[in-house]
Amino acid sequence: MPKIHRLPGEVIDRIAAGEVIERPASVVKELVENALDAGATRLEVELDGGGIQRILVRDDGCGMSADDARLALERHATSKISSDSDLAAVVSYGFRGEALPSIASVSRLTLTTSDGSSPEAVRLHVEYGRPAREEPAARPRGTDVLIEELFARTPARHKFLASPEAEARAATAAVTRAALSHPSVAFSLRSGKRENLDAPSAVDRAARILQVFGKQTLGELESFEARSGPLKVVGYLTRGSVTFPSRRFQYLFVNGRPIEDRALSRAILQASRDAIRTDRHPAVFLFLTGEAGAVDVNVSPAKTQVRFADSGTAFRLVYHAVHSALLAGKEERRLKPVPMEGHLAEPGEGYGDASIAAPSPGSPVGLPPMPKPEAPPAPAERKPPDLVLIGQHRESFLIASGPDGLLVIDQHAAHERTLYERIRDRLAAGRILAQRLLLRALFEATPEEVETLGAHFEELSASGFEIEPMSGRSYAIAALPAEATDREPAETLREVLAGLAGTGDTDPERRRDRLAAAIACRSAVTIRYHLAPEEIRRLLADWMKTADRFTCPHGRPIVLLMTDEELEKYFKRR
Repeated sequence: MPKIHRLPGEVIDRIAAGEVIERPASVVKELVENALDAGATRLEVELDGGGIQRILVRDDGCGMSADDARLALERHATSKISSDSDLAAVVSYGFRGEALPSIASVSRLTLTTSDGSSPEAVRLHVEYGRPAREEPAARPRGTDVLIEELFARTPARHKFLASPEAEARAATAAVTRAALSHPSVAFSLRSGKRENLDAPSAVDRAARILQVFGKQTLGELESFEARSGPLKVVGYLTRGSVTFPSRRFQYLFVNGRPIEDRALSRAILQASRDAIRTDRHPAVFLFLTGEAGAVDVNVSPAKTQVRFADSGTAFRLVYHAVHSALLAGKEERRLKPVPMEGHLAEPGEGYGDASIAAPSPGSPVGLPPMPKPEAPPAPAERKPPDLVLIGQHRESFLIASGPDGLLVIDQHAAHERTLYERIRDRLAAGRILAQRLLLRALFEATPEEVETLGAHFEELSASGFEIEPMSGRSYAIAALPAEATDREPAETLREVLAGLAGTGDTDPERRRDRLAAAIACRSAVTIRYHLAPEEIRRLLADWMKTADRFTCPHGRPIVLLMTDEELEKYFKRR
């Protein structure tokens, strides 16, 4: 049996780094929190290569003396706490004294800082945990931390990093969360040559939320607050019909910390169900504060989780606060007529197979027309079997009879599959088909969307989007892919960007597939949408010609088949 021995200090540091530093976003989060703890009023973050090549965080906080700077690079050296009793009432972000030495052990770190007490600043260089050199520098009060070649000497960690685009997006999300919780602090973030965020100091949280995400995205915000014992919640959520297909615009903060908490997320979800349809979600920004002893922040090294002394009270507080605010907004909307925004597409040609349905005089709402010359021909070997339409169930599922039995078809998934294959084949062939908008639509990108848009700009253009940069994070949409509906161009682009942001694929074919799937999902007819019989026949005709009729691009089933034999057995006819 090998003898037990003490690990070298540099090995200990790299193990600790694995607990705190997982990716560039972890580095950005730790450095931004250090700057906020230092009382910074302005924070500047720069990324190159998604933060893998270079990260710079600059602040105007209190800075450090030369002695404190040297000590800050040692493990478990901190100014935040002094005794065990301080942990119960910690209000700062950092308190473990692990961030800087952990980062320094897996990168080349340069720390330049001044507390204003001497004419010169100090600059310390550390290379993968080993102090390299120290030199005087010129800098006003504050701190610069430069990180280069992150994980270059830890290949096991480096190979698990995502693409630069995905890493930049995660780092942008970390800065966005910090900006939301500190409206009085000015934040800027540059990724390469792109300015992802420029947020001057805001007067309050609501102003900062609209500053970051844009009023065009969120509309008016409904504020609410409630208290239960030592816990208090202040929140903001979107009014009216401003909802989203995912929960990506829901943010939780506890005592100023951005956190992830399944119970509180479930409370928001349950509170939404009485006011919003099940496939939509409001934007919610929740700021929970707890008195000393009510919340334990010393749960994980990453500090993204907390523990409540009474988790049941926290759940009920959030549920009732969100529920009441949503229902109050719903009652207000009942008193005001909601304008219906609709669009009838221009008459189109030959959407379906004439043997199944005659072309309708006009293109149906929700089924975008395709120009006949560009429609892919149906191979002879894929000639679809004849279907007899029975009807539509709950404006979501199509009922038809075929040679194999009774079919129940998800109308959204079937249309999505049809559009996906059409768009995918068109992109692979390099054909650009676009529909120009009569009026350009304004699109206010979130900081993360700026990153995704910049990384996929050429592919979006090849698909038919025509996007023109304007000032700041504003863009004008002049054209959409031919398959898309033009009723909500900004929301169409936003959903396509969300689909592209799922992973950092670098393979061109996989990127095309993701783009085709994102456009198809947004453009397909939705569930709970009434279709006329001729629209249904046209949808079924094209769906039956697809190469894969059984699953949508995201893997969900399209059709449920019950054979004649199964029907007869069920009804005891056999």
